[in-house]
Amino acid sequence: MSFIDSFKGLNASEIIKKTTGKSIETVENECLNELKKINKNVKDLNDENQVLNNDFHRLTNEKRGFEQEIIKKVNDLILFKAGQLNGINKQIEELNDENDLEELKQEKREYEEDIDYSVNDLILNKAFDMIAYEDIIIKDYLKEDVKNIVLIIDGRYILINKNTIESQDRNLFWACKKAFVSRLNNEDNIDGDALMSLKALGNGGGYISKEDMFKLIISKNNNIYFLERVKTIPAVVSLEMRNEGNEAAVSASHCQPDEDFVYDVIFSVFGRT
Repeated sequence: MSFIDSFKGLNASEIIKKTTGKSIETVENECLNELKKINKNVKDLNDENQVLNNDFHRLTNEKRGFEQEIIKKVNDLILFKAGQLNGINKQIEELNDENDLEELKQEKREYEEDIDYSVNDLILNKAFDMIAYEDIIIKDYLKEDVKNIVLIIDGRYILINKNTIESQDRNLFWACKKAFVSRLNNEDNIDGDALMSLKALGNGGGYISKEDMFKLIISKNNNIYFLERVKTIPAVVSLEMRNEGNEAAVSASHCQPDEDFVYDVIFSVFGRT
């Protein structure tokens, strides 16, 4: 009799008993216990993965924090040296004594070399490109297009192309002297010249004067710009609101409370690529 023929006429319980020497109930219980062990192992692995993921995210955030701190310190150092350099330039303009003048010029050269060295370190950092939607090394970004520039604000980078700035020349705002909940447009409440939104230009918040922005467009000497907060504004009103009045109030900025900051370019430099 063949092996297969030996099972003819037997039900499942009889086949299991014949092949394992155990009852079907015993085999079922053993299978259930094995399944419980497998499920427990899967849960333990999931828990371990969750811990690893949490550790990964924690360490990633710590890394970003340290990077931001380093970037901020480099920025502060560059701006400090830039301030010293500006002071030396003013002294050079006022000096007549040749010996003192030569000493100042030497000091100026040293500051310029220090700034160049710091900037060369800075452009090796990565920044997020909103167009490509990925991190990119700043040096590589500046190489891609002569119209690519970098704005540095509070230790963060805004990568932007001059064409993008030009395309926003009608997306303008003005600071409001006071914020109002109502939608009434009052020209007497407008404070200062036209502003451009840094958020509309790709990243972050705050505003910079249209005049300063368009100076960046025509500049051929520099491609890295350090910006600093110069004042806090209670609200803004948009060009759309000023042109169309209350008809645009639903969607346009109309001096409703929304505190923000205005930035000025306080130093610029050419990042060698």
